[in-house]
Amino acid sequence: KTIVSTPVVSGGVIYFAANDPKVFALDAVSGSKKWDFALKGEVWADLTLADGTLYVASLDHKMYALDAQSGSKQWEFDAQGIITTKPAVANGIVYFAGLTKLFALDARTGAAKWAQPFDAGNWVWSNPVIAQGVLYFGTLGGDVYALDALTSQTKWNAPFKAGDAIRSAIVIDNGVGYFGSDDNKLYALDLATGKEKWRAVQTRGRIVASPVIANGVVYVPSYDKLFYAVNAADGKVKWALNLDSRLLVNPTTTP
Repeated sequence: KTIVSTPVVSGGVIYFAANDPKVFALDAVSGSKKWDFALKGEVWADLTLADGTLYVASLDHKMYALDAQSGSKQWEFDAQGIITTKPAVANGIVYFAGLTKLFALDARTGAAKWAQPFDAGNWVWSNPVIAQGVLYFGTLGGDVYALDALTSQTKWNAPFKAGDAIRSAIVIDNGVGYFGSDDNKLYALDLATGKEKWRAVQTRGRIVASPVIANGVVYVPSYDKLFYAVNAADGKVKWALNLDSRLLVNPTTTP
């Protein structure tokens, strides 16, 4: 088996998807299997656990809601296309993207609340994030959008335009969104206006992984094999560490 998605740990249980394709729940202490659920397509996007339900995006074009305790299916939704992002859940709504649409579903029933289309070629590959009722995400066309999470109406006059594709999720701290792009730069946006605060880190490789923020410092890995620490206030590089390997995964910090 190959495991592509990041495991989720909660309540002494580990949840993950393998390319059998199946979703598994294991006891975190003993490793014994609690349940598994067979899919019709592989899972590339990370799983999301919220309010006792595990949300799974499959390459069979469907979003599944599974009971986290039993593994039984609560509902499935046919997106009629590949689902490219990890689902985000807030206020009883599940948000996720296919290649050319962003969806909002009722978390309890799976019924569609809205679907926002995008131009062909401007695909959504950036995991959507929600803050204060607004949904933020980037596209392969280099655009960053801010949509009202309830209505899908745009919040800015126009999307912000980066220099190339955006694959990383937008990380939010104190009203500022930080993200990397295939143009080898790290960006900081004022999320109230959609205006750029700064762009930094002219790396020698694209930035695919999402940054992480702690104590006023933005940490971001790059394809150029360097791991950067950047001042969140002005975008100045504090240090860069050569790890001698292309960096694709999202970093994490501890308190």
